[in-house]
Amino acid sequence: SEPSSDSDSRILSLLEASKNISQFSTTLIKNFPPNSETEFGYYADLSGAKDINEFEAKIGVYVNALGFDEFSYCWSSNTEPDAGRLINISPQLLNDYFAERFYEQDLILPYANATINPVYLSTLHDYAANAPFETKMTSMMRAINNLNRSHGYYDFYNSFANAKNGNGNVMLSVTNRGCSSVRLKELVKGSE
Repeated sequence: SEPSSDSDSRILSLLEASKNISQFSTTLIKNFPPNSETEFGYYADLSGAKDINEFEAKIGVYVNALGFDEFSYCWSSNTEPDAGRLINISPQLLNDYFAERFYEQDLILPYANATINPVYLSTLHDYAANAPFETKMTSMMRAINNLNRSHGYYDFYNSFANAKNGNGNVMLSVTNRGCSSVRLKELVKGSE
């Protein structure tokens, strides 16, 4: 059946991207560096999802097992509010973020499209806060930081992967509401 919306189409593309990963041979798996077998196991399990609800639930299980309560898994080029799929962070935070059009100046989006190196959101906020001059981007980054904090989010760990289909890279952000940036970094260190 045809996807019912553009949002559904993007989500189905994420599912398809995960399914493509599971087509690697076992010979190729043996050549992966240490821990890649574990990563491949995640991809293989995720690709077995029968629908978007199961896919989202499987992501949640793995994210929780690593010590994180909340996540967002999306295309880095996505600047439209989705129906909340593959995102279990505060819907109020998302509503405010999109209502204020913060994505127009959010440094995480161009960063995600330019590299696959992981980054803490606090690193980008520090960069904007310490900029030697005021721009629309620096003021918007301060506003995004204030918005996140007002909803109890003090940092996010963002990891990226190259996407084979769709626009931009795939971005997985994890966090714990009410968790300090220092504590989040401790959690990440144990599960990177």
